[in-house]
Amino acid sequence: MKSEQDAAEVAVAPALVFWSRLIQAAAAVFIVLNLTLLLAPRLGEAIFNQVSSPVEVPSQALGYIWFANGIIGAVMAGWMICIILLARGPSAEGRLHAW
Repeated sequence: MKSEQDAAEVAVAPALVFWSRLIQAAAAVFIVLNLTLLLAPRLGEAIFNQVSSPVEVPSQALGYIWFANGIIGAVMAGWMICIILLARGPSAEGRLHAW
């Protein structure tokens, strides 16, 4: 019985490794973008203006917007770290509780 389980795990392992690495890479990209919002708000704003249409904001509101973007960036970076830990551990091992 044990050898059948091991054979089933070996057959599934390459797909799990692929998806685990893909999730980790995507999360790493999001961490970089989110930390950009936190640490370099002007650069983060320029990056996101490339993705969406730029909006004119009064100069008095820039500080508040950068603060809110920094908070969002820090929280999202934290969540992406959790996603990476899940992808490296339980998800890569094929445990159902990871989903």
